[in-house]
Amino acid sequence: MQRWLWGYVGVVLFVGAITVVQNVWCLSKSDWASWVQALGSIAAILAAYWLASRQQRLADRAAERERNRSRYRAANYAIAILEEATLAIGDFAVQLDLQRNIGHLNFELTRLDSSLAVLMTALHQPLPSEVLNEVLVGLRAVQTQSRVAHTIGNTTRANLEDLTKTHSEWATSALERVKGSREKWRFQLNEASLEE
Repeated sequence: MQRWLWGYVGVVLFVGAITVVQNVWCLSKSDWASWVQALGSIAAILAAYWLASRQQRLADRAAERERNRSRYRAANYAIAILEEATLAIGDFAVQLDLQRNIGHLNFELTRLDSSLAVLMTALHQPLPSEVLNEVLVGLRAVQTQSRVAHTIGNTTRANLEDLTKTHSEWATSALERVKGSREKWRFQLNEASLEE
């Protein structure tokens, strides 16, 4: 039932109750004034409680919506840097294939190193814990890949390819988990906007 209809029904029942009480008990004007004052005081207390609880619910919803917005923005940030990390590792894998096909080739590691720097900077950003955990996974993947790439003479080709594949999988799975979190927060934001 709609709110205005509930209010209308309440007023009609209240007026009906007053009519019944007036017909059953013969009260003086001062008695009626006392009863009206008492009922008015109770109604004012109930209205004040309802207003305060309603304002608190609205404030809680607004705070939750802002938390979800902040989480959504943080997830977008993490997705951007994890995508770059995945591409940097993939770029190294492409260079590794070229070296195998062409022969001796110097590796270009600036993309890998810059991705590492960005991931290190992301640790100092206010990120939700589930996003921060995935950024740490991506950081570990890029950091380990960078270490392997910079000390390439100490690693066999097969081992290097396996490590690159593993690091790429780490970064990709972290990226997918952050995308899942982002979708969860987007759904919560959409749900909250529909309730308004």
